[in-house]
Formats: sequence, C-alpha cells, structure tokens
Amino acid sequence: MSSSTVESIFAEQGLKPRLGQAEASKALAKALKDGLSTVFVAPTGWGKTLAVLAALKVSGRLPALWLIRSLEVGGRVEEDAVLLGLRCFRAAGRAKTCPYAERFGDAVHDYCRFFRASCSYYINLLRQGVKLPATSWEDLLGGDFCPYYAQDVAVGEADIIVQSYYRRLYRASAVIVDEAHNLLAPRERRLSLKAVAEAVSELRALGFFELAEELWHACTGAGAIRLERLNVADYSAALREALARLSRVKGLPKVVRALRSCSAGGAAYREEGADKIMIYDAPWRPPFKPVVYVSATIPERLEVLLSASASVRVPAEPREALVTSWLTSKYGEETVWGYVKLLSRLRFRCRRVLAFASERLAVRLLDAVQYYEETPPPDWRGVLLL
Repeated sequence: MSSSTVESIFAEQGLKPRLGQAEASKALAKALKDGLSTVFVAPTGWGKTLAVLAALKVSGRLPALWLIRSLEVGGRVEEDAVLLGLRCFRAAGRAKTCPYAERFGDAVHDYCRFFRASCSYYINLLRQGVKLPATSWEDLLGGDFCPYYAQDVAVGEADIIVQSYYRRLYRASAVIVDEAHNLLAPRERRLSLKAVAEAVSELRALGFFELAEELWHACTGAGAIRLERLNVADYSAALREALARLSRVKGLPKVVRALRSCSAGGAAYREEGADKIMIYDAPWRPPFKPVVYVSATIPERLEVLLSASASVRVPAEPREALVTSWLTSKYGEETVWGYVKLLSRLRFRCRRVLAFASERLAVRLLDAVQYYEETPPPDWRGVLLL
C-alpha cells in the first residue's frame, strides 16, 4: 500500500486537482483499500480517469485492469496514466493481433484454441521470448512470433492494463469498468440465416448430416430460438474438423459463438419472417474484485444491478438544452435545411459555435458559417465549421 496522498500524487506530477477531484479520489482509494466494489458517477469531461488512477496509486491496487468497450478509448487512459507516472499497456484480441486473422476471420479464435500447439508463431514466441518494453499491442506486430500471447509477457511490466470488456481477462489487484452503463443493457449480436445456411453446408460437407438438420430446424422457427438445447461440444468438435479439413469456414464460427452464448445463460429470438436471429448475452460482471464502475450516466436507482457496496457521485451542473423538432438523420435536402436552421439559431444564442460535419455535408453548409477549415482570429464570433 502506498504512503502517498492524492494531493502529493498530483503535485509530484505538476498537476492541480480540480474542485472535488481530490475528495472523490480519496473516497475511491478508501473503498479500494477496503476491498469494496464502487460505483463512480461524474459528468463527462470532469476528470474521472485521473481521479480513479490517483486512487489506484494511493491504495496500492496495482496492477489494475482497465476495461473499455472500444480500444479507441485506450489512448486517453494511457495519456492520463503517464501524467501520474504510471506504466500502461493496451492489449487487443486475436482479431487485431493474430497473423492469421485475415485468413480465418471469425474463426481465428477457435483456430488458435484448437491448433496453437502447432502454430509456428506461438512456437517462436516460446523459443525467442519478447523484446520489451512495449506499451501497446501495436508494438508487438510484424515479428515472427505470436503478438497475441506476447502480450501476456508485456503486461507484466504494466501498472495499468487496458483492454476490451470481451477479451480474455488478465488478473489484477483491481478492475476498472469504464463506461459501465453499458453493463446495464444486454450485449446483442445478429446471427443471419445466411450464416446458418453456410454452417449447415459446412456440416454436410464434413458428413455431420444429423447436426446440419438439427441446426436448420432449430434456427428457422419464430419467437424464442432454443439454441441452449443444442450440444455445444458437438458443434465445437465439428468446427475443429472444419478448420482442419475445409478450405473455407464462414458459418460455423458464428453459430458456435451463438451456441456458447445461449448455453451460458443468453437468449435467442427471431421475428416471424426475419432473415436474422438476435442473440442476447447473459449479464456480465468482472470475475475479480474490487471493481470500480465508472460512468457519467448510471441512475442511482440502478446501482443495485451492479452489486456494488459503495457509491461516489459528483453532481452534474444543470445545463441549458436546445431541443429541435426539425432534424433528421436521413441525408437529403431536408437534412441540409435542418442543419442550416440549427446553425443560424445557435449563432444568435451563442457568441461562438464550433461545429463538425462530414465533407459531403459541410460543403452544403458554407452559407451558414463564418469560418470553414481555417484558424479564426482571436476575437472571432459566429460559426466555425470543421
């Protein structure tokens, strides 16, 4: 456990916590020291990441696992970690790191599980090891060793391990779930009937005629699709055969992933006449504790769904909202007119308006802006469009 204080951690790096940031960080540090899972809610842009990182450093709960929904967010976490003198590693899944990802597509995960022992990249990793330091999965690409499993070595040097919710989790002293409101709704994915038909063809090509018939019959009904009644082990074995014997495998990996989801408590549903099955994963929570659930939008009454023992909330300042009734997301003349009207209204309500648009739309809005793709003067007023 560190003897530092939140204030000293900020001061050592030449930083000054904003109003309420040190207090929130102290409360989080105490909960982490006590091993309590905590919900931490503060407005967007308030500085939640720095507050949590300081709390982790004070409590001594390092290394910590920082879970994010999108890897693009990982760069922001790394930047803040460096500000506080923490070493960070951003880890990715096989789709971004495996040399065979482009060849096998969705099947790359199962190919790795089934045939890792004979993979030349994995064998080279065992022989050569990894050249460190590395701060990201991107630093490990391009060699003749396996970048995916090389990450297992690289994380040993990190204080903060950043990765997706859905990747194989690394063990750590604490878990941070960023944008934790995502856990309050089930993760959903689509299984198209085209993918099912491809899986049926692959099963028949391998001689698994009974499995092919069973799968098609189960997936072509309407309403609740009881995929949990199918034997996942049989289809996994068939997938292994397919990867070993067929030149191309497209449908079976998607089907097996759906079967695994439903056998783990998920659900499947198909509307009458729909060309897809909706797969809903079972609720997911990190298997390790303590956990800090970080969000800007978790309602207080829903905290119970996360089974947290403590709560740290920073009240949001009331903000004025402009509600429009004339905008549409459909691209056309009505879209252009709607945004011209919006920018004109904002110009008379605000001294400065900064707007972003795609190039296709931006060139249609030039009559409504004062500056476009340029550096305005220091005393500028009006609309700047980028």
